[in-house]
Order: sequence, then C-alpha cells, then structure tokens
Amino acid sequence: MKKKEVEDVTKPNLKVIKYIFFIFSIILIIILYSRYVGTTGLIIKEIQVKDNNINESYYGYKIVQISDINYNNTIFKKELNNIVKEVNMYKPNIVVITGDTFNKDVIYKDSDYLTLNKILSDIKADYKYIILGDQDNEDNINRIIEKTGFKLLNNDYDLIYNNDYQPILIAGLRSKKFKYNYTKYIDQINTAIDTNKSIYNILLIHEPSTINDIDYSNFNLVLAGHTINGHINIPGIKNLMLSKSDKKFTKDYYKYNDTNIYISNGVGTSEIKARLFNRPSITLYRLLNK
Repeated sequence: MKKKEVEDVTKPNLKVIKYIFFIFSIILIIILYSRYVGTTGLIIKEIQVKDNNINESYYGYKIVQISDINYNNTIFKKELNNIVKEVNMYKPNIVVITGDTFNKDVIYKDSDYLTLNKILSDIKADYKYIILGDQDNEDNINRIIEKTGFKLLNNDYDLIYNNDYQPILIAGLRSKKFKYNYTKYIDQINTAIDTNKSIYNILLIHEPSTINDIDYSNFNLVLAGHTINGHINIPGIKNLMLSKSDKKFTKDYYKYNDTNIYISNGVGTSEIKARLFNRPSITLYRLLNK
C-alpha cells in the first residue's frame, strides 16, 4: 500500500502539465501577436479642436500629425508608403512630424535616406514641419529635409497665412535629450507671437513632459509624441514601459488652463518591437471655432 502511494506521488501530474502548457501558449501567442500583428495596420484619429480664436480664414483647417516613425524598426518602406497615402487622402493644410523619424539602434544606409526622401516628399500639404526627437540627430534629419519640403523647427517658429493678415504661428522645440535651456527660445517665440499678433499658436514638442518646463500660456495647441502609449497598453504593464517623467502622461489628451495638449501614439516602435492594444496611429485635427 505504501509503495502504491509513493508511485502515485512520483507520477507526472497531467493537469499541472496541461495548465503550464496552456499558460505558456497564451504568453507565446501574445508575444507573437504584439510583435507581428500589433505593430501593423493604421488607425486614423480625427479630432475637432474648437477655439474662439479660429476665424473664418482658418475654419476647417486640417493638421495631420505623424510621430515616432523609427524608420526600419517596425516601419519600413511599404508601411511608410501606406501612411503617406492615408495622409494625402485627407488633403491636409499642415503636416507635422513630432520627432523620432529615426531609431538610434538602426544603422542607416544611403539607400534608406533616398527612400525616406522619396516617400516623405510625396506628402502633399501647404506646410510641412519636423522636429528632433530623442532618437534623432541633426545629421540624419538634415539629410531628409532638403528634398522633402519639410522645414525643421529647431527651437524656432514659422508663420502660416491663409488669406488673412493675421497668421497662425507654429513653433517647435527639439528633444529634451539635448539638454538645453528652454527659456531663451520660448522667450524668443513669445516675442514673435506678440510682434506678429498671431491669432492662434501651435507648439510641437517631442516629450510631453517638456510642457512642465516651459511657459506654455501663449499656445493654444500643443502636439507631442514620444511615449508610444507605453507600447503595451495594459494598465500597470503600460506604466512599466514609461520613464518616470512620462508616467504623468498616460492619456492622449490634457487640458492645461487654456492650452490643449494632444499626445500621439505614434506609428512605429522604439525600445521594443511590439504593440498590444495600441495600433499605429496618425491624428487628423480640424480647427474650428466654438
């Protein structure tokens, strides 16, 4: 009898084995899905931005935001072509890229720059702007702005006119990784806002947390990227994927006084090549008055 009991204990527990196999299979499916399915496709988010400062000249003005391409990480030639086709379908007035066009861990060849120049030059818009993200460097960006029609807003601004004497001002700040004093540049941009009497002011930043370091009071609309919605959009796990400063920006919209702040989920991936419940997306903003 005792011998039988010993034999029963030492026999493999099939229920436990099946359970372990089931859990392992689920984990494997999630990993494969987040890598090869979650990183594909494209969602277009449409947002109405209402503000009394928008007059008839700019009513219905369309801005498309692309962010965090991280080219040749999970976004390649085919995917980028599809993104551009989608963008052009909406006939935007302005297209902005809010950083991380490149990925610091990818080695780029001359052919990659030629491809980027060709595809990004196909974007059709009256105005096209780009800023530096933490994955970018000026050498990379300078190789793609000359022939694409994009203007680099490197702590600088531009004025947008549309049949009106009062312009929209759009400004851009480079990534925080470059470690510089924002105050000097924001002061210069605020002076330009006062001088040009712009009716509506837009700021492009890469890291959303930059908003805590600057005087944003003159800006009606702030567009940011960088966080990629934590890659894995599951509460708790999502926060583990975000830096300490990014953990304060887990949603895609915030209202700071009279300033609207939108954070793009981006189209590519950075540190990990995976997305879960977080498909690549671009955002279409329509400027309206209330």
